[in-house]
Amino acid sequence: MQVTIPRPLGATHVLMRRALYVPQRAGFHKVGTDTGYVRALTAGGFPRWHCYVEETGSTTTLKLHYDEKSETYGDETAHHGIYEDPMLKAELDRLVKAFH
Repeated sequence: MQVTIPRPLGATHVLMRRALYVPQRAGFHKVGTDTGYVRALTAGGFPRWHCYVEETGSTTTLKLHYDEKSETYGDETAHHGIYEDPMLKAELDRLVKAFH
């Protein structure tokens, strides 16, 4: 689930920290032009909210999903993410409020 909003005045990493998100891994995790942030709901790291932030010109796009557990590897790769759900809408609304 994603939303595009006007680019905020504050620094994105500061706004994400206020919303209780931290950069993914030790440094900023980039996928293309997106920066990844996570908000773990338990000490073990999963489940967690996972948000990619893309800043282009005068807009910021927040791309949010919910990771139930870590990826599964072996014969097949499986990602255990939820991309459409009312709980995602509620968390995305909370994030947008943190950006204003």
